[in-house]
Amino acid sequence: MGLLVTQLLLRSGVSVVAVDGYEQRRRLAARLGARAVAPDELRETAADVTIEISGNPAALQAAIDATAVEGTVVVASWYGTKPVHLQLGGRFHRHRLRLVSSQVSRLDPALAPRWDRERRMQLAVDLLPQLDLESLITHRFGIEQAADAYRLVDEHPEQTAQVVLTYAADV
Repeated sequence: MGLLVTQLLLRSGVSVVAVDGYEQRRRLAARLGARAVAPDELRETAADVTIEISGNPAALQAAIDATAVEGTVVVASWYGTKPVHLQLGGRFHRHRLRLVSSQVSRLDPALAPRWDRERRMQLAVDLLPQLDLESLITHRFGIEQAADAYRLVDEHPEQTAQVVLTYAADV
């Protein structure tokens, strides 16, 4: 998901720093045009907007720490039942940061009249051929090998970017 969002952001003309713990994904992000760094290489920066999309609670704190004065942290992750402990004193408080939830299944009511489901779907369909999606797929498994695919993602995430399950008609 992060590499897809990276592509969409780059299309808008902004400078993108992609932060990922896995070398393979950093190489992909750099090939797409982002500056890619490992989490331990992320020094205090001053990003106007940071987007946390990994679902890793530590990444949310890193996003807060990398955001400029009066900047915005967009939480696009789903944490489920994982506890998320944040330091909301220091930088968060002094820099007057905004923390915004990005809920993808609904739109902000202010946008809903113009961006109905049909218009959103049409934009997504129009964008598909303009994005480099094929290079994001690192593995393909037949549906009958789904257990192997999940095991790879769970046990060796450093080897994966996007794992796709295929059906006989897809092969």
